[in-house]
Amino acid sequence: MKENKISFGVRFKKRIAEKLDYIIKNLTELNTTRSELLESITEAFFASNFNHVERGREFIVTKRKREKQ
Repeated sequence: MKENKISFGVRFKKRIAEKLDYIIKNLTELNTTRSELLESITEAFFASNFNHVERGREFIVTKRKREKQ
């Protein structure tokens, strides 16, 4: 049985999109898409055993600090 999915728009910096495209290009045997890759990464994040709220906060703070430099 297929799981229900929801679609929503996401914007990425060009350098991140290019990195995603590089990975996809090197996974030709899987015939994957950006969407599938991002969903897999997100599922791995939530499957990990840590506080997701705190980890998400750390990611955002680190990103914002890096952007200010």
